[in-house]
Amino acid sequence: MQVDQSLHDSTVTLASFETSLDLIETIVEHWPQLAFSEGVAMAPLADLFIFAYLLPSSLGSHDNRSVLVARNSWTLWLTKGSTDSRAVVLEQIKLKLRSLITDCQAQSK
Repeated sequence: MQVDQSLHDSTVTLASFETSLDLIETIVEHWPQLAFSEGVAMAPLADLFIFAYLLPSSLGSHDNRSVLVARNSWTLWLTKGSTDSRAVVLEQIKLKLRSLITDCQAQSK
């Protein structure tokens, strides 16, 4: 996902995330054993959270289909992911948020 880019570039739209979100949604819904396994790369999950909850606030797009898909996928992963996986991803989210707070180049849109 290009979440980091969208926080620095006002020309990036929510629509540009649809393909990535469709893929994530498909994996979560049809191959949950893959989505919730310990070996899955967890960095995209932190981006999924940022997309689902931070970007809509800055863009005023809470009802966008992509946002709803991201929130649904995040919630599903959060309820079914392991405790260890959640701890790792939540730490990644904290680091991303801390970085954004101190980043003077991030767009306020």
